[in-house]
Amino acid sequence: DTLKQANGCFVIIPGLSAANGGCLDVDQDGFYHIAGCGPVDCDDTDEQVNPAASEVCGNGLDDDCDGGTDDLVDPLLFLDWHPDADGDGFGDPSITISACAQPADHVLDGTDCNDADPLVFPGAGCSLTCTASDVAWVDQNQFLYFQLAQSEWANCFFEADPVACIMAGLDAGQQTPLSPACHQCVAERFVCITQNCIAQCLEQGPACDACVLAAGCDATFVSCMGLMDADGDGWVSGSDCDDADPSRYPNAAEACDGIDNDCDGNVDEGATSAWYPDLDGDGYGDDNGLVIACSPPDPSYVNEGFDCDDTDPLVFPYQGCPGTDCGFFYGVEWGDCSPGSYCDNGVC
Repeated sequence: DTLKQANGCFVIIPGLSAANGGCLDVDQDGFYHIAGCGPVDCDDTDEQVNPAASEVCGNGLDDDCDGGTDDLVDPLLFLDWHPDADGDGFGDPSITISACAQPADHVLDGTDCNDADPLVFPGAGCSLTCTASDVAWVDQNQFLYFQLAQSEWANCFFEADPVACIMAGLDAGQQTPLSPACHQCVAERFVCITQNCIAQCLEQGPACDACVLAAGCDATFVSCMGLMDADGDGWVSGSDCDDADPSRYPNAAEACDGIDNDCDGNVDEGATSAWYPDLDGDGYGDDNGLVIACSPPDPSYVNEGFDCDDTDPLVFPYQGCPGTDCGFFYGVEWGDCSPGSYCDNGVC
């Protein structure tokens, strides 16, 4: 059989014939896939892969058919990658792979001190902050931890290094099972409050919560601890009764909405009112019809009860009810009033 070369000349290649496929070029890139037909095309289905091609970084192919992948690529394109076995975004510093594209399950940051624990990484268990057990405790006890730290914060306002002061106070009191260095995250949170929200936080309440959240003090604490706050309300998932609702968190203002807003296990406590049906329209309702609700069941309900006769608008407390008006308040007994008369400011 014959082979047409690049110069247009035909040469005879012994041993090639139609029976063995001859010199075929399926992808039409000018290179053939059978030995004896010139430089061999290592992938005759891809015109971008042949002995004359340039090596492309990171595509997993031997582009130039020299038997190697990503070889002869610009060395400046190669970076050191580290395996991230626990998936926390930080890799094992003891293992390095040089590649021009990111290998699977590898990252550039090789500063993980424990690549087997996703809760331990720089800022959450490595060097300056917390161990895995520390992180787990804070996740479940954030409200208590903040209360303890707030007490130390009050003692450290005028210290030259308030962060160190708060950390030392928490450690000295041994009020938590946390390692000493772990207190840095919460100490920095309260110093952030001092710098940004001291006026709003002289008293705990919605204004303080809103300021601390807006100043980023809570977000910095959550990030430092390496915890999760899905709804961005400043409370981590293990301490938030609903981490999908930013209006629900420990010590939130309880709204009258059928929801446990403050995460204390109770619904609408302190937010409901007592309502009484007032059939005679005298402004006082029948105690027997008491309803505890956020709002009156209908416009005829009132906040005042004690009406002894809710069918007569002239009979109500202080005005004609025995035992609760003249007799109790004014010293005039009900029996002192003649039938058909009513008590008015102690006078029948």
